[in-house]
Amino acid sequence: MSKQVSLGRPDISCTSCIYLLNHPRGKGKVCPCDGCLGSNEEISANGGKYLYRHYEKGDGVKARLEAERRGEANIVIGHEGEHEVNASWSLEDAYQHLAQTCENVGGLVTHLGQYRLELCKPFDPHYYNLEWLNGKFYRIMQVTEKEWWRDED
Repeated sequence: MSKQVSLGRPDISCTSCIYLLNHPRGKGKVCPCDGCLGSNEEISANGGKYLYRHYEKGDGVKARLEAERRGEANIVIGHEGEHEVNASWSLEDAYQHLAQTCENVGGLVTHLGQYRLELCKPFDPHYYNLEWLNGKFYRIMQVTEKEWWRDED
């Protein structure tokens, strides 16, 4: 196992690693894979470039979507914030998780019948319907508020 050393570079996090899907990145975070970037000697022998041993060529967005569908990664509703759901969760599990998140960071989650949750996130101009079909998580619908009646005064 090779030891990773910074070589004076401020951030050596591996940005193309297969572990990127589930591991948080940022300043001070360390790549969880064993020496995928390489040791100082290996990097020097490679012309000063990292090795990215666990790199897999492909579409990162597609890989993330597939991981979400398999339940290996949570779906961040609206692609930002803390409100998330997992495709493997039941409606009740999702409700419990979202209710706790809404209590902590804002928002409102409501049961709409036996197969749907409605999520209102703070500062979003729309809300989301999360739907289950035959007990399995099926889809998220983004619902935009649109005026459909107004008094003419």
